[in-house]
Amino acid sequence: MNNNYKIERDLPPLSSEKIAQYQDFEALMGQFEAQTGQAEKPQAAEEPKAKTPAAIRYGLGAAMAILLAILSWWMLPKESAKNQDVLNFLPEYEAYAAALPPQLEAQQGELPQDLRCRIIQTPLASYQAGLLPLAQESGDFVWQKAVWQLQTEAENLQLFWPEKGNLALYRFNAANQSWQPMATAETAALQAQIEAEFPLPKKPLAPEKLKENMQVFNVDLDAQEFPTLAQYKELLWVAPKSKIKGDWFEVNWTDISIQKQDELHYQLQLKNKDQKLSLAVQPLIPYTQASQARYQKELAQYEEKLAAQKEQRALALAKAEQQLIQESGSWAYGQNTPWQEVLASDKTLTIQNENGEQLALKELIIETEEGLVYRSNAQKPLLPKAKIKNLWGLDAQNQLWQQQANGQFKALGKLK
Repeated sequence: MNNNYKIERDLPPLSSEKIAQYQDFEALMGQFEAQTGQAEKPQAAEEPKAKTPAAIRYGLGAAMAILLAILSWWMLPKESAKNQDVLNFLPEYEAYAAALPPQLEAQQGELPQDLRCRIIQTPLASYQAGLLPLAQESGDFVWQKAVWQLQTEAENLQLFWPEKGNLALYRFNAANQSWQPMATAETAALQAQIEAEFPLPKKPLAPEKLKENMQVFNVDLDAQEFPTLAQYKELLWVAPKSKIKGDWFEVNWTDISIQKQDELHYQLQLKNKDQKLSLAVQPLIPYTQASQARYQKELAQYEEKLAAQKEQRALALAKAEQQLIQESGSWAYGQNTPWQEVLASDKTLTIQNENGEQLALKELIIETEEGLVYRSNAQKPLLPKAKIKNLWGLDAQNQLWQQQANGQFKALGKLK
């Protein structure tokens, strides 16, 4: 059985005159019966024809007119629900989760109760959050390994990630849309500061036998200036005889002193009103059984103090180098990498839709199998050396396209 229905679509909206035309219910019914061949059968004379009240007639007519208008609107072509949907890869964009990445810990005490976090994991989510680097022909960029955004009203936030390994901490600077490394003190300056704060003990002098080629000088030391040496009453200052001129001993020196250059180097200074000279010397404790026994005792104490101070230095250095998350915002652990190391110079890209037509894209989002994710200008794409795992593109209307296995791009929807 064939049903010959004729369904008309794309009907124009009904005008107010058309709606008024259909408000006469009896005329409308008569037109319907005439078109369908179902004319009203004559009734017996003894059965008077009942008239429909005017209010009901006009009410039903208006209702049918409105119904026809609704049906006409419904049958008009409309944008599909799929095209109306906006692709959003950050569904939690306005609502941060209460759970923190397990690696994050408070340096001291408990985490702030209002601390909220969202982890940025997928390339498209990173793009929507505005956290992907733009490929350049030269220079460095941050290769992100872990990205999250924190939100809290707490002050003096002190969070760290003990499992970061060799990765460095970066904070996203919204003003210039780039990742900025956390400022750290220069290594040399930092080590000097720690060494000054935790000085190592001075190793005790081992007793030695005086050699014949050494010249001895007896000099009284200031105990405040040389606290570790002044305790040795038998201390001598010696210098190689080959460095000394014989006529020096014929001069009447009015001032003789020891000047310290560093822990291992000293100078003997000789002065009078007419002359001044300096001679490199070194301290020496004459060897005796008593001095040797004292040295062994001092050496054991020294080694104990040395180990303790070295441990304090290591702890201080680790604390000073520790990079802390101290405020809300976007944070990442990654590594600084030159673009030249990851970009290829001999790769090209053909951008076509599923019909094989040239597709105009403004920007590419590239993910490699090595985990590198970045943006590139689609007009002059900078492609990676590594194999591409996923490739997306955006056109001027913010429509998102994804490359398929055959190399052509398929439309996914509009990206938020």
